[in-house]
Amino acid sequence: MHLLRMTAENCPASKHKVPAFEKQTRRLPSKPMKHRSAQNTARIFAAALAACIGLAVAPQTLAKKPSEQVTIAKKLRDFEGTEKPSQRYIVAKNKFETDRPDAITEVGPGVFRFALRFRKDEWWDGDRGTGSKDRQRAEIKGLGPRQISGETYEYTMTWRTNDTFRCGGRFCHVYQLKATDGDKGAPLIVLTVMPNNRTAAVRYVSGKKGGFTIAREFPWKPGAWQTVSIRIKTSTGNNDKKADGELLISVNGDKYEGKTNIPLYRPDATTYRPKWGLYRGVRANMNIGDDWVEHKDITVRKL
Repeated sequence: MHLLRMTAENCPASKHKVPAFEKQTRRLPSKPMKHRSAQNTARIFAAALAACIGLAVAPQTLAKKPSEQVTIAKKLRDFEGTEKPSQRYIVAKNKFETDRPDAITEVGPGVFRFALRFRKDEWWDGDRGTGSKDRQRAEIKGLGPRQISGETYEYTMTWRTNDTFRCGGRFCHVYQLKATDGDKGAPLIVLTVMPNNRTAAVRYVSGKKGGFTIAREFPWKPGAWQTVSIRIKTSTGNNDKKADGELLISVNGDKYEGKTNIPLYRPDATTYRPKWGLYRGVRANMNIGDDWVEHKDITVRKL
């Protein structure tokens, strides 16, 4: 009967309050009780032992192991790096001049602005320090673990542009997923403002095929916040025979729609990294101006 004295005070988790029935067991006499059957005694002992074990393991059982990995951007330093102009192209001189505008800024907690300047027939911001005069870029890249072939990730962002934003007729990407090895020139997936300036679309270019394929196109309006979640399963193989990729898109919380059972890869690539910001094609006489894109609530979820 001395075993009945086992209480929470003797357990590893003794800081917990001792239940009332355990206090009663401490007052049980060492001699058998006349008016309590052996069955009742066994039941009390079992309850006391269960309480002790339960108190000891409760922190582990209550701690639910996460089934997914989530990374949320709070500061610019959360990203792997930035790509922004370090020069501008002067039309009259047909040459670049050093200029380092404040192209990427934090405008609020977890809110990032990507600004590019374009002065028609005069000058415009370049693409980093490259000699490319037909495009300009302000992007952040890399958040959380990089996606590997065959894995499924969700990239979620809430974004908007300035009220006078126009595409200008060339490419205008606000999100990209690009390979970090293999054929890493062209993006695998983009979220882009379409040339009609009324819609945006998530598009992809897989394998050695040229040109983008639209996975989902949806209404877009300058100046309006829009939440887009892109679920991407890259192909397990590195050829068109492995049609096990998926590209599904949810807009403002609606049902995921897009493409399934497709090849989704860049040739010889094994890892992929996301980018957010503004990357657009330009040329002289385009009807665009100084524009910006803002992203907030940027989240990477490994499923």
